[in-house]
Amino acid sequence: MDTCGPGGCLGELAENLAIIFLGKQIMNNFQELLIPMMKSWWSRRKSNQYQAGTDSEQISISMTTPWEADNDLAEQENLFPEYLEMVIQYGFATMFVVAFPIAPLFALINNVVEIRLDAKKYTELLKRPIPINCMSIGIWYGILDYMAAIAIITNAFVIAFTSDFIFSNFVEI
Repeated sequence: MDTCGPGGCLGELAENLAIIFLGKQIMNNFQELLIPMMKSWWSRRKSNQYQAGTDSEQISISMTTPWEADNDLAEQENLFPEYLEMVIQYGFATMFVVAFPIAPLFALINNVVEIRLDAKKYTELLKRPIPINCMSIGIWYGILDYMAAIAIITNAFVIAFTSDFIFSNFVEI
């Protein structure tokens, strides 16, 4: 059976959360930019296969209008992974804030970086999506609301089980 040290399990929990939280953010940001770059490169490569000809023909082929170049970009997939990433990050930042208090700061920094990466991805690497009218974020609001309620309970249990306060004040041995 795995037991905690004399200081409790909070330090080990914070260490694990830091590794998961920061490692996941770095890998997601790297993956979020690299995959669309590769898809866009492949799409452009397929549409602009090298054609033999004179220099003047090659110049006319390479000079295209911006909308023709945008047509060669990779197709945009749905936004489900974007929402899911934010919900998971929100869960880590709220459910274990007692064990890893700097998590909201890391979430803020990640979101600022994420905004810049998404701007590059959606303006330079992917085709523009067809606009769809939406009134809200849909089911994601209910999920976030539910996670906020669970975060209160989780933080209470983290405090209860990782400190000696309850055992020293309420449990008579």
